[in-house]
Amino acid sequence: MFAPLFGLLEDRERAVRIAAGEALVACGKAKVPLAKHTAELEKKLSAFFGQGDLEERQLALRVAASLGVPAVLRQAARDSDETMRLEAMRAAAAMDPAVLDILQAGAEDRDAFVRAEAVRALSTSAGPGASQVLPVFETMLRAGDPATRRAGAIALGEVAGASESAVAILGLVLRQRGESVRAAAAEAIARIAQRDPKAAAPLLEQALTDPAYDVRSAATRGLGAVWAAERSPSEIAGILEASEADSVRRFVALEALVLQATDVHSDKQAAKGGDKDSKCKKAKELLERVAKSGPPLARLAAQVGRVFLAGRREDMHSFLEKLYGG
Repeated sequence: MFAPLFGLLEDRERAVRIAAGEALVACGKAKVPLAKHTAELEKKLSAFFGQGDLEERQLALRVAASLGVPAVLRQAARDSDETMRLEAMRAAAAMDPAVLDILQAGAEDRDAFVRAEAVRALSTSAGPGASQVLPVFETMLRAGDPATRRAGAIALGEVAGASESAVAILGLVLRQRGESVRAAAAEAIARIAQRDPKAAAPLLEQALTDPAYDVRSAATRGLGAVWAAERSPSEIAGILEASEADSVRRFVALEALVLQATDVHSDKQAAKGGDKDSKCKKAKELLERVAKSGPPLARLAAQVGRVFLAGRREDMHSFLEKLYGG
């Protein structure tokens, strides 16, 4: 019953072709089973795409996205019009499973918006697809353009399901000369640390000693949250008091202790079966003790930390970054 509808895609009258395309889009939305007609649909739709003007090509892409015809998406991904290529990336990402070869090609597209959409879609890959996209980002990290390398680093921080591999790649990026790329890598590692602290924390520790302020800043933000979630208040207070000669590590400990004292991680702690109220109370007590009787620099830091107990985390970030930036 669908053969006549497919045939109308080749009708001499443009209005008829458009109507046929819209009808096929409606079939897709209604989940009409067309699996038995896939080969014929692909042939007719590819021809419709190849011979049509921009509006007809856009309609063909909508039909392909609605009915799951990746061959037409590949045609659209090579189209001379950047809006078509952009829509092809979105359609490829929305398919189940995502059409990775289209997205991988899009990551190298000449248009910045197309590249950004493809990279965004690739970075959300999880499970078996995650390992397949890592080589794409590795290639980006070897590009001559710093912006491309930064995009590749940031994207690695978003890939779910391949944390250890992503961290290993980003660890190599931390050795590169470009400060902006290293900073992007540190930000990406901090993102991974939220999902897999054990895999990412060692590299964040390493990044604390980086000569570039932006790299240290990104590492500090990430590591403070990791310590708050993974370490006890007593351990963090001990680091705070023992870091008189290490300002960056001192500020990481301060941020972690303030986060615990403000109960930012209460839900995670409760899920682990811990006493969240006790942890929060202990962190506040230790912050007060260090502020009154700790070593000079730790005491000053703790006094600053008390100010932010009722404030926003972003404000504390900004203030601490100005301190260790100077």
